[in-house]
Amino acid sequence: MWLMTTKGRPEAAKQVLDECWEMKMRQPAIMYIDGDPKGYDFKLPDNWTKVEGPANLAGSKQWVFENFPDEDCYGWVADDNHPLTEYFSYYIEDVARTWKLVHVKDLWLSEKQTKQKTLLHQTSLLSAGVCWGGDLIRCVGWWAPPQVIQASIDWTWTSLIGGSPLGVYLHNVVVRHDNWDSGRRKKDDTDQWGPHVKSDISKIRSYLTTPEFAALKKRVREEYLKSLL
Repeated sequence: MWLMTTKGRPEAAKQVLDECWEMKMRQPAIMYIDGDPKGYDFKLPDNWTKVEGPANLAGSKQWVFENFPDEDCYGWVADDNHPLTEYFSYYIEDVARTWKLVHVKDLWLSEKQTKQKTLLHQTSLLSAGVCWGGDLIRCVGWWAPPQVIQASIDWTWTSLIGGSPLGVYLHNVVVRHDNWDSGRRKKDDTDQWGPHVKSDISKIRSYLTTPEFAALKKRVREEYLKSLL
C-alpha cells in the first residue's frame, strides 16, 4: 500500500500520479487530500483511490494504517516526489518487506556534502520514496507518532532505527524530490509551516529522551532478531 498526502497542489499531484503509472507502479495506493479538494477531480490511475480529509500528514498516515492494518509494506511519496526509475515501487518493496525502512536517491539530499550522504546510507536521514515494512510498523504501533501533526515524523523514525540493519538506502533507485529548497519549483502556500511545527518538534525532542522511547527501540530490535530465526 502506498500513500500520497497532498494539500493545495492538484496539478502537482496529478503529475506525480501519472509519473508513478508511467514508471510501472501498480500497487494499491491512496491519494489523501488534506483540506480543500478543489481541483482534485481528475481521473486517477487504476491503482489509486482518492480519500478526502480533513486530516494532516500524520493523520493521513495513521488513517491508512488503521484502515489497512495488514499490509506487507507502507510506502509514501509526496506531491513533489517524481519517480525516475522504472518499477521503482517494486524494487523498494522487495527490500522493505516486512521489517525494513527503505529510502532512495532523491537528487537533492543525495547531492549534498559527504556528511549528509553518510547519514543517508546510515538511514539517520531520510530522502524520498520512503517505504516501511508492515511488521516494522505493527511492532511500533503507529506510522506517525500520535502526538504530532506534521513535523518530526522522519526524525522519530531515524532516531528509532538509524544506524541499524533495519534502515536501507537504495542509491540505484531514484525518486527526485523537487521541494522549493532544491530550486526546481517555487515556494507556495503549502510550504508555509503552521504554528504546530514548534510544538511538534518540542514534543518529539522530549519523547526521544523518555524511557518509553528507549524501551520501544529495544523491543523493535529484539522482535526483528526473532523474525530472523
